Amino acid sequence: MLFETDKHGYLKNITDWTENVAEFIAQQENIALTPEHWLIIHTLRTFYLSHQLLPSMRVLIKLLAEKIPDEKNHSLYLQNLFPKGLMRQASKIAGLPKPVRCI
Repeated sequence: MLFETDKHGYLKNITDWTENVAEFIAQQENIALTPEHWLIIHTLRTFYLSHQLLPSMRVLIKLLAEKIPDEKNHSLYLQNLFPKGLMRQASKIAGLPKPVRCI
């Protein structure tokens, strides 16, 4: 599997992303992807490809509202899926650029 990343592990070319690439990056991040992870990853990718930017946390939760149960659709639960930061890790695994506000 050949793809180029920046020094933080984000894909340099968004078109290099596949689900296999996502699995590889997730393993590097010590995350075993579940259907809930995939839902977030695909939601982020769809939004990014449509708008050329990542959604805010509030927008992401709104996008997920119809897709996951209310008890799981809040920032704390979603953050637990991606322990190093929802937007940071989910974006990396989704093959998207590093969020602007992430250090």
